[in-house]
Amino acid sequence: MNPFLLRNIIFPLYHRMTGSGVMGRVRELRRNQWLSRDEILALQKKKLCLLLRHAFENVPFYRERFTAAGLSVSDLDDPAAISCLPLLTKKEINEHQQIMLAENKAGGRLIANSTSGSTGEALRFFTDMRSTACRRAVAIRNQEWLGVKLGDPQASLWGAAMDIKKLANIRGRVHRWFNNYIILSSYNLDPSSLREYIVQLNRFAPVLLTSYPGPIAELAGFMLSQGFQVPSVKAIISSAETLYPWQKEIVERAFSCPVYNRYGCREFGDIAHECERREGLHVNVDRCLVEILDPWGQACAPRVSGEIVVTDLDNYGMPLIRYRIGDRGKFSDRSCSCGRGLPLMEEIEGRTLDVIRAPNGSALGGTFWTLLFRSRPGIQSFQVVQEEIGGIIVKYVPDQSAADGFLEYFTEKIQEKCGHDFRVDFQPVERIEQTVSGKTRFIISKLGNGPDAVEEKATQKGIKG
Repeated sequence: MNPFLLRNIIFPLYHRMTGSGVMGRVRELRRNQWLSRDEILALQKKKLCLLLRHAFENVPFYRERFTAAGLSVSDLDDPAAISCLPLLTKKEINEHQQIMLAENKAGGRLIANSTSGSTGEALRFFTDMRSTACRRAVAIRNQEWLGVKLGDPQASLWGAAMDIKKLANIRGRVHRWFNNYIILSSYNLDPSSLREYIVQLNRFAPVLLTSYPGPIAELAGFMLSQGFQVPSVKAIISSAETLYPWQKEIVERAFSCPVYNRYGCREFGDIAHECERREGLHVNVDRCLVEILDPWGQACAPRVSGEIVVTDLDNYGMPLIRYRIGDRGKFSDRSCSCGRGLPLMEEIEGRTLDVIRAPNGSALGGTFWTLLFRSRPGIQSFQVVQEEIGGIIVKYVPDQSAADGFLEYFTEKIQEKCGHDFRVDFQPVERIEQTVSGKTRFIISKLGNGPDAVEEKATQKGIKG
């Protein structure tokens, strides 16, 4: 697909015909970013008040919450009223899904969605058409910061099975062609797959590559050990996990381009994103409200770490208000030298998906394990620990609904990837211990994860030369 035709003719024409509103939102968001900080926060407060009033009047779940908090409709003209609401959890959403849907069907048709359950608990929710358009528009704006234009070819090294499955059918292939996009599965990172991925990337010539830090660092180590290059890539987005400095260094060395941090999730899309200056992550405050709270529910001062709580300002079909996203972070007390009024997040903590490696060359990212242990009953929550290359320990909280033979099934699936000699020891526990930050690390690799280790492992696997 020609990027110029896609950007200037096909994409605008398609969205005008479908009435999606994406292009209008793109123009609006482009203007918003250059507002002053006070102006853009005033816009956020206005959107928040409208959302709160809508939720009170049209969503039974929130009507009950507001009433229980002693709030009336007139109180919702003050954005501070949101602080009276309790925080929203995944469990509550799953249990009260039907009464969380707007009775007036505001925002248009509902689209079913779900998370992969990386912390052991999946979430089922809906987004409306208006919110979907806003998400797409924000992604376009954020990518423009990196010099990536609408219509430029893009690739993802990703692991969300639902995304890969959708893009494999006829509609998905049309979507990929229309959006000038390919996706490569991060489930398998063995030498033959990595070699094939490099061939595909050089054939497709993407300008932007998006990935989890673990898989892209694995690909980068392979490229350096083999002398491969992918010269078309001008920017790389790292998302969904903690990006460690050694990973950033090895990826930038392999691809000869900058790596940018993105913070987002399936529930909200892009929440915060680095711009070309990389002085922090700009929060998309015209799309969502981000709170960072201390253990007592009070707002943290800038540069003080706390729990991240997010409100979607555009999803009227199924509002998510004060949602506990499960991460920790801190706001910055600085402004970015780029001149945009969007405030900065200084740091995101608590997102770690290590890679489990095997003697046969397999390197399995965190999503493989979360989807495997959700594929059938048996394990309520888990933690995979690797202390040596020849095997792993799986600590797990048993699921009482498990059928006989579930451990044998999981062992077989793991050994299909890692080799039949790969040792898998299951250890039942009462609970999975949390870190001091309150997060549960479900993949812990103790093999050593520096840039030199990645390249050395690539050589030891027999993939050099």
